[in-house]
Amino acid sequence: MSQKYQALQTYQDLKDGYDSSTNWKTQATVAVSLVPVGVSVPNNTDTFVEEKVAELLAKVEDAFHYNDWPLFVRACPLVPRPGVLESSRADSIKEVRTIARRIISTMMSPDTSDSPMYEHGITDPHGTVMVQPFVKATASAVVAPNNYILMGPSNDGVTAGNADKFTVALPLQSCQRTNNDLKRMDMNPDNIEIEFVSELQGDESAMRRREMPHQRWAMVQLRGSEGHRPIAPAPKGVTISGTFHGAERITIKHIHLVSDNTDEQLNKMEDALREGMPEDTVVLHPTGSHLSHHAGQCFKYGVPYIASTEPKVGEQWTQAALGWVVLDNDGTYEPQPYDPLDFADQFITGFNVGFTNYGRQQGWLSNHFHQFIGGPIDDPARTAYYAGAYVAWLINASLSVGFGELRHLHSNAQNSTALAGATIAALFGKDRWVEVTKCSESLTGNRQSFYMMLEEFPLTTESVIGLLEFAMKCYSLPWSSSYGGEKYKQSCANARDLLLTVNAFMDEQSEENFKDMLAKANLTEHNVHNGGFFFNKFLTKRALDWGTDSSLIDLRFPPEFFSVYYAAEDVYYAKPREGMDLMPILDLSSSITVADLRTTPITQRQDAIGEGARYLNRYQLHPNGKYGNVTNNAFLPCGDNKCDVCGAWNEKQKASVSSSVLAITESYEANFPVVNDEQQKKDTAKVLKGMAAMVNAGKPLPDNAHVDLAFLFNENMISTESHKHVALIISNFTNEQLQEFSKLKED
Repeated sequence: MSQKYQALQTYQDLKDGYDSSTNWKTQATVAVSLVPVGVSVPNNTDTFVEEKVAELLAKVEDAFHYNDWPLFVRACPLVPRPGVLESSRADSIKEVRTIARRIISTMMSPDTSDSPMYEHGITDPHGTVMVQPFVKATASAVVAPNNYILMGPSNDGVTAGNADKFTVALPLQSCQRTNNDLKRMDMNPDNIEIEFVSELQGDESAMRRREMPHQRWAMVQLRGSEGHRPIAPAPKGVTISGTFHGAERITIKHIHLVSDNTDEQLNKMEDALREGMPEDTVVLHPTGSHLSHHAGQCFKYGVPYIASTEPKVGEQWTQAALGWVVLDNDGTYEPQPYDPLDFADQFITGFNVGFTNYGRQQGWLSNHFHQFIGGPIDDPARTAYYAGAYVAWLINASLSVGFGELRHLHSNAQNSTALAGATIAALFGKDRWVEVTKCSESLTGNRQSFYMMLEEFPLTTESVIGLLEFAMKCYSLPWSSSYGGEKYKQSCANARDLLLTVNAFMDEQSEENFKDMLAKANLTEHNVHNGGFFFNKFLTKRALDWGTDSSLIDLRFPPEFFSVYYAAEDVYYAKPREGMDLMPILDLSSSITVADLRTTPITQRQDAIGEGARYLNRYQLHPNGKYGNVTNNAFLPCGDNKCDVCGAWNEKQKASVSSSVLAITESYEANFPVVNDEQQKKDTAKVLKGMAAMVNAGKPLPDNAHVDLAFLFNENMISTESHKHVALIISNFTNEQLQEFSKLKED
């Protein structure tokens, strides 16, 4: 019986007995085994083949139903025979019969190779043929337990290779659940390889979702091996991880020991680094790796880092290879030190692609950024490319969260004006907002839509900086404790500073600029909001934890490591896109003052800000605080004649103007002289009576009626009997006319 089939069945039995720690999804499987080992091969092979085909077909018809098709007919030889025996998809029972007959006939036929596997000369009479539902895999992974995860495209992108050699590698230090299952099945982790497949579900925008890509996945093979094939091996005899940051050899004169992975130990080390460690110091971190934050900080300060307690003061150590160090007291070892700056061009290329092809789930590339710093376990140039894309993600993702939270500005911050909301609407324009959000009535309050805008419409670097600074100004206002505020402001500032350091590094690829960029990236990775992890609106924290602490990478949920693959694939095949320039809108917005908004209410502006304002609802036009409160003298009318908030303010103003201008009784202090001249009184009363009659008749007053009334107040005496006419006239004024009337009357 085939080892592959037997191992798969053993694992299935473990699951069925509720004794599996991993409990991976598996495919329903039926199989027929050919001739048992030790039993003679039958003489009449044609009859034997037909019997086995019939046996397999009966099992297929019994086990699989309509929704299980298509199926996959797989040859499982007793001993691996790559390229000799086929495995094929079948779309009907007829095709299963044809494929199975072809495979079994080959297995039972004479071996045509120059050196047959068996003395009897038959190709593979002791193997197995099994059938499973076919998974049209978009990615596959081969896992070497406690070593690595190597992923590639399609069903066999790793085992069969692919034209552009596109693979994605993750370190796998240990997975206790996997080790437990292998131990229960009496399998040696060093001699087994586990294969998984993943089929991406839905549309092609898998990276642009609020959760990891939807996948159909399964563990499909547990195959034996002669031993794992390292994809980035240390030189012979070298087992200790470490990085000397460009130095070929070091002689240890002082040791700083990081005894565990606690924040306390990390802070202690960072303090010592900032203060300046003694010359020829080495940081020893026995529970770490060259992908840790500890290693990243040591790189920043140029202090050697070794993930071991073996080194002693007085010893000489050599950088043996990428991320590996060796004791070399006699100095004869020839080093090949890793320097990420050797791959600066690839890093910048990846950044430029990632910056204009942002997807929320690209944060799964965190591990490759830390591999790039400390030493890749796969192709270093490609790792540098992924690292650049990840740094771009840190900036765009921070902007997404910061931009999306601004949807709460009108309701959870104090003393904002409608200018902020109008600016947000104007940045992309109503048509683009409607295209993405399908919301034509007003600017959406859905945060996912804000994220989608930044994914759909890439920005120039200057625009990203400008938008981050716009958000920072908004977060400088008083916010409710659970929203926005100082932490959002700081996170946006971190992202802005990171982009500035990236720009500086692009201008001059110096070690100093590189270290500054890494320090800002590390800071941005640790962005937080009022509820904790800054990016948890759309990304699990494990995605970033896998970068800063690779020991957390495990196999408990394969869609997680496949998400790393899909993130890499998303940027690998992308090309830079042209960014939108938002600076004209941002510059216009920053030039508008509160006084401007009083002179010309925001919805009446004849520019992009006015157009944006006309896309806002009443709540967005009148935010919380003094500028949106009709009882506050600082209230800013929006200028929309249909706005009920402004309507309430309008009534308040009319009442205020009437009570401040007109007497209620004969004894009052008027803002204008009481008439003594009878003829002037009659002339003025006649004008006012005529204007009031127009109002009563429902006829519109002249556009300058408020100016005429102000003139009458300033130049003539108004009789007490005319008060009722004045009140009626004023009640028909618009908000803007009332403002101008009051101002002219005062003048």
